[in-house]
Amino acid sequence: MGRKIIETLAAEGKRRGWLHLRWIVPGKNTPAVALYEKIAEPDHRKSYLIPIDRIAGD
Repeated sequence: MGRKIIETLAAEGKRRGWLHLRWIVPGKNTPAVALYEKIAEPDHRKSYLIPIDRIAGD
């Protein structure tokens, strides 16, 4: 299913003139990571998640 979603998005992106898709996936999602490693290039960026309640002091 994941491959089909990406193929659909890529086709739509091509139609719209997009340059690339950026995909964020939890590293622990082993099946998804295996697929993305087959069809994509790793990005040089790191992604971070900051819970709002941690910063807001709740």
